[in-house]
Amino acid sequence: MLAIHAHPDYPFICLANRDEFHNRPTAPLQVWPTSYGSLWAGKDLQSGGTWLGIGSHGEFAMLTNVRNSTLNMPGTAPSRGQLVLDAIQTGTAPDEANSLQFAGFNLIHGSLQTLNLRCTSNQGIKLNNGLDFTTALQSGLHSLSNGYLNAPWPKSRLLKKGLQREIETNCTTHRSQAAFEQTLLGLLANTKLAEDAELPSTGVPYEWEKMLSAVKIVSPLYGTRSSAVILLDRSHTIHFTEITLDPAGNEAGRQKFEIPLSPKL
Repeated sequence: MLAIHAHPDYPFICLANRDEFHNRPTAPLQVWPTSYGSLWAGKDLQSGGTWLGIGSHGEFAMLTNVRNSTLNMPGTAPSRGQLVLDAIQTGTAPDEANSLQFAGFNLIHGSLQTLNLRCTSNQGIKLNNGLDFTTALQSGLHSLSNGYLNAPWPKSRLLKKGLQREIETNCTTHRSQAAFEQTLLGLLANTKLAEDAELPSTGVPYEWEKMLSAVKIVSPLYGTRSSAVILLDRSHTIHFTEITLDPAGNEAGRQKFEIPLSPKL
């Protein structure tokens, strides 16, 4: 969930849950040194990529998989987590031809300096369904789950409604940054399941479709591994907080960084 120029004190807000199998090795949010500068991100220790990150000069990227079995690729295909690293380090996304080597993905990427952000997705060209390969994100609220950008999945609608409400409340009550952040983390902790009639049809069994309909997924095998909130304030400081979760959905750790935006040389 992204909010761009929707709050007078925070020009950019990002709420993100990472859902993954619990046995996939992962390192929590930290500062990773790279050849181009620092990277604030968690790390997939299986394939080496990440799902959400920020670079030294405000480069931003996040990725979701597309839940559609026809977009699956063999295990030898390159990891989609590398797309996030490439977008942050080079400022670019793959072109249409190169994107075909990856399984289905949605990649939001761009600069937090300028708030020029785009969503690049290969599902349109793979499925030939008319979806644009790249879409510029306008000011306002945007949701992204495992479908297409702003698809009205139940969890997306619930989170979008909650974020809009909290933005309006915070503009009236002027809560502290820490209090606002904690409230947003609370939105990401909602375990309510969608009604059967609202479930999307993505080709997985009903039991999985139901389980995956929650904003925060709790199950022994697969679930929400971490929750992150990113706030960009008017002083051009990024506040990046991540909570890691155990298989029971309990908080297992918390990492927080404040990143002053510096101009790109």
